Amino acid sequence: MNIKVDSKPIEQMNVVAAIFLNELETIVEQVATDKEFCIFWILAEGKAYKEVGRIFGV
Repeated sequence: MNIKVDSKPIEQMNVVAAIFLNELETIVEQVATDKEFCIFWILAEGKAYKEVGRIFGV
């Protein structure tokens, strides 16, 4: 049986993006305050600045 498996560049990009985000999160966690880290995390999850402002009451 000869099975050919195609790799998809989109899936690879998602893996690369996830690795980058994990590394970035580690760095931000080390240098940012708790509030700054929360803002970073919320923005990384795709929320808008308006949503961040609502959450923090700004």
